[in-house]
Amino acid sequence: MKKIYSIVALSVILISCSNQKEKTQTETNSPVIIGAEYIEGLDGLYPIKAGDTSLVQIWENYVQTLNDRNQEKLAEMIANDVKYYFANGSQINGIKAFLENLSNLFATTNPKFKTTWMIANSGQNEDGIFEPWLTTGSELTEIINGDTTLRYLVMDTKWENGKLKLMNVYTRASVPKK
Repeated sequence: MKKIYSIVALSVILISCSNQKEKTQTETNSPVIIGAEYIEGLDGLYPIKAGDTSLVQIWENYVQTLNDRNQEKLAEMIANDVKYYFANGSQINGIKAFLENLSNLFATTNPKFKTTWMIANSGQNEDGIFEPWLTTGSELTEIINGDTTLRYLVMDTKWENGKLKLMNVYTRASVPKK
């Protein structure tokens, strides 16, 4: 009789563990809400979800391609109608303008980018469709007038069909070391 009780007790424990595992798997397959946003023209807050982490590798490839100065490969990674918005209010529209600006940057400041963090997220557009974004932090080292300078960048990037569609760039100069 003790064996029967032991078998029943062991079965209950195993079933409980099995059900908990299924519950945990179901919970982690649900979209994870990581924040909220206001959408221009719409009322209320809309969820921001954890995003597609495959963008992390795409970004790493993008940065490596920048550092390699491979404009042909960059052109393959960027949408033709890409838009770049900068903290000083300037903007670049289209891949041709971006590549021209980049050529000038390469020639005048010898930039080197180093990614320090990335967050994949997904936010709704005004049509209610979730779009993939990757927000990144980077260090940008440049040579300006013979002096090496360091700036910190936060870049909020939107992706479409695996290509960079939009980038908002925010910058902060490094604090001089004493």
